[in-house]
Amino acid sequence: MERVKCCRAARLARKALAARKLTDTPTLFRETNNPKSAIVIPEVSSEARRYIPMDFIDDSMICTNKIQMIPDATHYHFGVLTSQ
Repeated sequence: MERVKCCRAARLARKALAARKLTDTPTLFRETNNPKSAIVIPEVSSEARRYIPMDFIDDSMICTNKIQMIPDATHYHFGVLTSQ
């Protein structure tokens, strides 16, 4: 709850109107413009793996800085990326 309070305070301190509007929802992410689907690939993986682990996600997931995202990718893209 302390982080939520800090987030609300930081949004209140901003001069931008868009940030101030978000003070009512300090538990939500600011950016929610997610693609309908995407392939996610980790930035770091073991060199001992034969394949890099990757998966499809939908717009309910929010990506962090630890993965790379390919928005609106198809099964063709997934097949090319997972092939040897």
